[in-house]
Amino acid sequence: MTNLFAGNKVTLRALEPNDALAVYQWGLDSETVRLADRVSFPRSLGAIQQRLQSVPPPFSDDHELGIEAEGRLVGLIQLFRTERRDRTAWLGVLIGDRLERGKGYGTEAIRLLMRFAFRELNYQKVNLNVFSFNPRAIAIYEKMGFIHEGRIRRTLYADGQYHDQVLMGMIAEEFEVAERAWESRGQGLPG
Repeated sequence: MTNLFAGNKVTLRALEPNDALAVYQWGLDSETVRLADRVSFPRSLGAIQQRLQSVPPPFSDDHELGIEAEGRLVGLIQLFRTERRDRTAWLGVLIGDRLERGKGYGTEAIRLLMRFAFRELNYQKVNLNVFSFNPRAIAIYEKMGFIHEGRIRRTLYADGQYHDQVLMGMIAEEFEVAERAWESRGQGLPG
């Protein structure tokens, strides 16, 4: 049996109510939150549990999944602002546990979700945005084949400074080229 959501290092899976504690703890680390979004007021464990139990609207491809490695939740990945008519979507990813960063979990999770978006949902483009103070993420996205498409200047105020938002994207044909390159380097995914 092949699981389209399982790679060599990670498995993408539905979020469960017992994942709320990990997500809550990641939310207490302002630096971690800032990598994915804006730091805001803390959320209660109950509010996070309720969010994890919410069901996406019918006929929506918007989904948030857990990234599981070695039997435990290490991060989150989402496909959001999906547009069936235009066949576009946005991607967001966070490795919430600092000790699990740099192990390739986020990269593999992105590849799994992109493969599903392009080959199963028939999307033609996936977009993402990243803040300019996160050069590590920008370098990873570039290495994966995402193309710089723009920059919105001074869109985020964080830690006493204004920061730019970097817009990147990948179309289906670019993904297929990147997939062949990964496979030729022996970095193929199952399935």
